[in-house]
Amino acid sequence: MILPCCFAGLLLLASPALAGQGQCIEGTCENGSGTYVLPDGTQYTGEFKEHGVAHGYGKIVYPSGSRFEGVFNNDAYDGYGTYSYKEGTYVGEFQFGKFQGLGTHVYKKGGVYVGYWQAGKYHGKGTYVYPTGKTYIGEWDNGQVIKKDNK
Repeated sequence: MILPCCFAGLLLLASPALAGQGQCIEGTCENGSGTYVLPDGTQYTGEFKEHGVAHGYGKIVYPSGSRFEGVFNNDAYDGYGTYSYKEGTYVGEFQFGKFQGLGTHVYKKGGVYVGYWQAGKYHGKGTYVYPTGKTYIGEWDNGQVIKKDNK
């Protein structure tokens, strides 16, 4: 039985200091709060620390329509937040830009995973509910099922 298991992408914001091309359109984007727009249209609104690094609570919207709202730590999603993208929506904990800790992922094609994540993969106890309603309860290790209790 194959389950969707992973989100391994690193989720980072190119900081104004690194991008060097964007523009602060509102507020104080160097050390305070404001709105910063990158040349590709990516827009970040939230808190900044020195040198324009996204740090604290914020929201970023990408040209693709993907968006994150939650806690940033040195330009990375890090803490509690919500990430919506083409595959679905994840609500939970992040660390270093990846799903980490307890979280819920609702997939656009149907299905819901509620459980623990490590480095963007199912890891630890979790439950996957298929669009058909079938429930898969078990333990995962690095995205692989290691112990299951199907219902």
